[in-house]
Order: sequence, then structure tokens, then C-alpha cells
Amino acid sequence: MSQDTVAEDAVLAGLRAALDPDPERAARKYALLRRKLVSFFEWNGAEAPGARADQALLAAGWKLTDATPGQNVPASCLAIARGLLHGPAPASQTSTAPAGAPPDAAAPDRVAENDWLTPACEATFDQLTEDARE
Repeated sequence: MSQDTVAEDAVLAGLRAALDPDPERAARKYALLRRKLVSFFEWNGAEAPGARADQALLAAGWKLTDATPGQNVPASCLAIARGLLHGPAPASQTSTAPAGAPPDAAAPDRVAENDWLTPACEATFDQLTEDARE
């Protein structure tokens, strides 16, 4: 398991904890939120709606790490999803390699691959009113 995967798992665990302190309820709320995000991307005709929903959830999880109190997680996810809507399809969904093929050594690392997320997320959050940020 790579360090990126471990960090992402920790971020998503924090996101679930922010949704509900009870792990079982948090898991249900997380699954519901993911389904809603997938539907959002499907309704808007986006490529790879599942991967985009995962991107939105991960970005919202990272945003929670800034320790801003009282964040509305579903609203943050939707704001991020709107920012991702017209971006490029996630690289994991655009690969032409057969399933189960080893990763390409020349492929960019995950951090560089998602650099475009930071300005999109920040621009989206900058557009939110103060009330929507809580």
C-alpha cells in the first residue's frame, strides 16, 4: 500500500467522521453522499461519474483537514463537484491499458496528476457565501 493510498484512506476516514461520529451511520451517510454525487455527474453528462464523485469526496476530505469548524460536508462536496464538472476526466478512467495491467513507470505520480484540483477547489470555495461555508 503506497503512502498516497494511506493518506487518502486517513482523509476519507476523517470525512466519514465529520459526517457522523457513529461509524455505522457515517458509512451510510458517506455511501448516500457518494451516490448523490455520482447522480449529479451522470445528470450533467460527465465522463466517469463514479471517479469524479470519488475526486469530490477526496477533495472535500482534504478541505476538512484545514480545521475550519462547522463545515457542511455535503455542501462542500457539491461545491467541489460543480468545480470538477467541466474538468478533464480522472486519469484512472481514461487509461487504455487492460484491466489488471501493471502501472506505467512513465505515468505521472498522483500528486502531479491532481494538481489541477487545487485551483478548481479554491476557486469554488471563494465563490461560496459566508453562510454556505458553515
